[in-house]
Amino acid sequence: KSLFNSFITLDQTINLNKLKVISQTNTFSSLQSSIESTTHHKFTLKTFQQILYIVPHFFIYKYEPSSNNNYDLIIDIPNDHINRINQTYPSNNNFISIQYQPNSFNCIVNPITQYDLNKRREIFKNILYEIVNDYHTKYLNENNIKIQFDVFKSKTWHHEFDLEKNCEDIPLHELVQQPQMVQVFQKVINEK
Repeated sequence: KSLFNSFITLDQTINLNKLKVISQTNTFSSLQSSIESTTHHKFTLKTFQQILYIVPHFFIYKYEPSSNNNYDLIIDIPNDHINRINQTYPSNNNFISIQYQPNSFNCIVNPITQYDLNKRREIFKNILYEIVNDYHTKYLNENNIKIQFDVFKSKTWHHEFDLEKNCEDIPLHELVQQPQMVQVFQKVINEK
């Protein structure tokens, strides 16, 4: 549930930043601060990687040099977000996330509609349900429980199924490696 709430808040925060008169760069640290104050849960790089594992095509990211001789992770919603939403489709109640790798950092300029935010939220939630449902089915089989559950109808699990105990962590999406900051020293030769 906290991963789902983090996703919703990440989406909304990036979108709200587009409404500001002075456009704000969506650095990981600024998004982290906003998400943590809203959800009261830690938002770490691991959390972002888990979100990317579930919907890798919903966000784009890059590293930009910062003022403190380091790199900032910049995260945004891609300009072609509607096409990317349409690339995640239901197939017999199995939501399939299609890997999409952008060629460039082409992010939205204007905020996206509430309808599209809701659609993105629904897709994320359904993929998350599918992942948990796989663990639930495994639990039922291992314990010889002969009950059929349709997670999309019942919105519940077997009463003995414990999410914390019976589900593994969502795997991490591997991020592009952060570039190494190279410092160039200039030797000044004074000629007299």
